[in-house]
Amino acid sequence: MTGGLYILNDFGSVQIDENWKNYGFKQLIPLSVHVAAGSNFTANTYSVSVAGEAILIAPVTSNLAVTVLRTEYVGGVWTFYLLIMRQFILSFDEFETAQIYVFDIIPPAPFSNVGLEVFNALGERTFHSDMNPLKARAVLPGSVGFGGPSDRVYAPLALTHTRHFDPISGIQYWGLRRSGSTIFPTQYNIPGGGFFGVSVNDGLYAAVDVTGL
Repeated sequence: MTGGLYILNDFGSVQIDENWKNYGFKQLIPLSVHVAAGSNFTANTYSVSVAGEAILIAPVTSNLAVTVLRTEYVGGVWTFYLLIMRQFILSFDEFETAQIYVFDIIPPAPFSNVGLEVFNALGERTFHSDMNPLKARAVLPGSVGFGGPSDRVYAPLALTHTRHFDPISGIQYWGLRRSGSTIFPTQYNIPGGGFFGVSVNDGLYAAVDVTGL
């Protein structure tokens, strides 16, 4: 655009203008998960469905690890299929409550009539200072961990899924788990051969600040 409102972040990138809608925190969904005793080839799949305009999720686990296998969109509802995997070979089942941070573009929350409010040319709200905006600290491959300041809490926001085909190792996925301000990658293997060549896709995730959400 040639004129209007620009708000830049610390990196000089446009953070807010009237032409596109900002992402904000929508809700937190607890999800009870478990993986049975066994090897590090043991995992379960779960699904999370959320109604919204353009949903993104940041699934958080601390003992088990998680990756997003695929996403479906039907009738205004987004469904995310998660692979929950163990890190180690253990002789007992692992249970955990995963926390699913959900973000949407300018969530339809009741906003006050004070503060900064931005609309586009169609009269659609694109930003309100009451919302908790999505704050991405870094964008990384799924095989790379992240460490932030110790006084902040981070979650891995899924951007693209991971998959690695190898003729010897089989299918491999990178899952992520969190401990405080640190995000750790975990590799999950589905044994077996029969693949020709090697195809590597570590995927991408964003480390987002969820302190206080």
